[in-house]
Amino acid sequence: MLEFSTPVTPAEFRRLEEFLKALRTECDATINPKSALISVEFESEFRSKLLAHHCFMGSPLFQESFDSAFIAACEQSGHSVVKAPEGQRFWDVKVNGRKISLKSSKAKSMKKDTLHISKLTEAAWIQDCRTSSIRRKNTLTLFNEYCNEVDAIIQLR
Repeated sequence: MLEFSTPVTPAEFRRLEEFLKALRTECDATINPKSALISVEFESEFRSKLLAHHCFMGSPLFQESFDSAFIAACEQSGHSVVKAPEGQRFWDVKVNGRKISLKSSKAKSMKKDTLHISKLTEAAWIQDCRTSSIRRKNTLTLFNEYCNEVDAIIQLR
């Protein structure tokens, strides 16, 4: 039986039980022992934030939820974290001085060794490109800027 330091209403008690059940949802996790970023503390915080959103709220996981969970996990596991300023291009967070681009995807055809970055070619500027050669040139230029700015990409599926 759950006990609380202050009284809770029956509705609050039901939500708290549902929330705890969501946090305790079975989940397989593997931590790469060579990772300088992921630790037991990181995994625990990351998993609980994702389970709270996905299992408790019952809504699909969107980019903002992934970003929030990732940043909280980094902070809780002792990493130096600086969120990107509003409107920052390409990267979302600096972790231990490394600029990281966070991506989420619903694609079922993802491959372990390949990363698909479609957002770079969804910008408004691409509509102004009148030929495929100009579009290709501008896309490669933008991709090079992206690669020069970002130290790592982390993607959640």
